[in-house]
Amino acid sequence: MRDYEFKELTQRVSKGIWQYEALELLNECLDLFNIQHDSLSAKAPLRFWFHAFTVLRNKTKGHGAPKFEPCSMVCPKLLKSINLIIDNLTLFNRPWAYFYRNLSGKYRISYLSEDSNEFDNLKGTIKKIMKTEFIAFLIILEKLIYSIQILNSQTFIIQMVI
Repeated sequence: MRDYEFKELTQRVSKGIWQYEALELLNECLDLFNIQHDSLSAKAPLRFWFHAFTVLRNKTKGHGAPKFEPCSMVCPKLLKSINLIIDNLTLFNRPWAYFYRNLSGKYRISYLSEDSNEFDNLKGTIKKIMKTEFIAFLIILEKLIYSIQILNSQTFIIQMVI
C-alpha cells in the first residue's frame, strides 16, 4: 500500500470530503436500523467506515430479518456510501487479479479489474514467484515484489515490478 493510499484511510477528514460523506451515509444506515454505534466526530478517518460496516452487517443478519421499511430507506444510502469508496479510493484504481492453482498445477487468472492485461505474462513465471504450496493469491501491480499471508487464509498479495 502506498503512503497516499494509507493516508486516504487514516487521515481525519471533515464535512465536504468524500471519505466523510461515506461515513455519514453509513451512520445514517445504522441509525435507520436503530443500531447503537459511536457518533461521528467533526473529523474522522475512513478506516472507521470498515468497522461501522461490519457492525451493520453483523447486527442485521442475526435473529429475524429486518423489516422492509428500514431496508428500503437504507439501500440507496448504503449504495451511495459504497460507491463513494469504490469510485474514490485510489487503491481500487490499480489492476487486480486472482490466481488459482488447479489440481493439475497450472494457474488460472481471474481478473478483478478492467485493466488487468499486465498479468498475462505471469502465467508461466508464477510458480517461480510462489515457492510454497498455497492454492490462491491476489496480485496487485506495484513497484515492489513481496507477499503477505492473510491470517487463516491461503491468500497472498504480491506487488510486482513493472
